[in-house]
Amino acid sequence: MTFPRNSYVITLVSGLPDSTVVIPYSSATFLQPWYWRHADVFHVHWVEHLSSDLPDMTPLWRRLQHHQVALVLTAHNLRPHEHRPGFEEYYQTWVDHAAGIIHHADWSSERFQQHYRIPTSAAQAIIPMGVTFGDQLTRRGQRADIERSLGLSPARLRIGIIGAPRPERRVVEFLEGVARSSLDAEVVCWALREDETPPSDPRIAIAEVHQFASSSQWLERLLVCDALAIPYQSDGYALGTGIVRDVVSLELVALASSWPFTASYLGDGAYVVGDDPDTIAERLSQFDDANFNRCREAVVALRRQQSVTHCGELTNALYHAAVKIVDGTTPGLPAS
Repeated sequence: MTFPRNSYVITLVSGLPDSTVVIPYSSATFLQPWYWRHADVFHVHWVEHLSSDLPDMTPLWRRLQHHQVALVLTAHNLRPHEHRPGFEEYYQTWVDHAAGIIHHADWSSERFQQHYRIPTSAAQAIIPMGVTFGDQLTRRGQRADIERSLGLSPARLRIGIIGAPRPERRVVEFLEGVARSSLDAEVVCWALREDETPPSDPRIAIAEVHQFASSSQWLERLLVCDALAIPYQSDGYALGTGIVRDVVSLELVALASSWPFTASYLGDGAYVVGDDPDTIAERLSQFDDANFNRCREAVVALRRQQSVTHCGELTNALYHAAVKIVDGTTPGLPAS
């Protein structure tokens, strides 16, 4: 399994049954014969993390075939965050050898299958990311203390913008929409690029350039928010974002652009505000308590459905289906 220190992967591993033993990938273990002799599945999340260039992967394909190891991919993006020529062809090579592919939403699955040729024998499944942060919902009572530590005053409704400044994110457009709206809320943003200038508006309490945040800092920022804005453009390369997992885990509301992933993953838990500042302003001006409560009720229901254990069971079922495909015993999808 690649990139084991990523919080998403750590959550996934924690939900797998005890009978599934995970051996994290590393450059040291990758070349060791025992790594493949004792493996049934090689689960790769971000193939670009395996190499900074475009290597000849023929030796890997031979090892997988020789040891009958099933390659499972999770389709996070259509290409790496930092575009490099030739990587789409490189992705296709991995897809060609996949026995199983995991998607996180119906829309993500459809878009991936429009972009890449999927082997007809490959098992595919749509599996949520799982609820993280454990029992951290109990820390909501500490909100006032966390607000003071961040230099914030109490707010009736606070909207957060978090995450790395990806090329597809439209943070300033969302903030411009806030400035043009009659929204009765406070906004805190830790997601600006260095070359972005936010509008001046008293409701924007924090507007900072993105910097790395520890897991405890990340959680504290979430705990002072009631909603998260997810302003992605609609026609980019991303097939998902882990921010929806934060929304579900802490029972927040998502203010979404027209990017289809958010609504596909969250359903009625997403309040769509659009993409350009004027449309965003109009929709934010209409965002009242009734809209907030309706969205939050949907997210609370999702949280009950997306436990780490349930998502781990679905992932394990996909693993077993992929192994059977490689063994030649049965084709098809796992039961969900």
